[in-house]
Amino acid sequence: MGRRSDDLEVRRHKVETGYTREGHVPYATIKEFFALVGTGATHQEATENLRAKYRERIRHMTEQGFKIPVPGAQPESPRFASNDQVEALRPFADRFWSEVLGTPYSFGLHHRHW
Repeated sequence: MGRRSDDLEVRRHKVETGYTREGHVPYATIKEFFALVGTGATHQEATENLRAKYRERIRHMTEQGFKIPVPGAQPESPRFASNDQVEALRPFADRFWSEVLGTPYSFGLHHRHW
């Protein structure tokens, strides 16, 4: 899918703009896509950033075989990673806890201080 057809697809969806509660940052979003938001210094920049994220989301959904939401459809539901995908992250989490936080991950599970 080329950039020109991506832009056409984005235009078919209603792009909504506003400001974030925290920091009053301009954002742009397409309601049919779960958590698809672009931010920027202006609404125009936020919309451009949204287009880039839209292209990435469409690519991912296509690769994974997910149905692409059509304009005006119900917003897509959030999806969660499979257990195998989550387990594949364990080595990274273990390394982060030990090298960055200086404690084993299992310690963090049993000694919460909040």
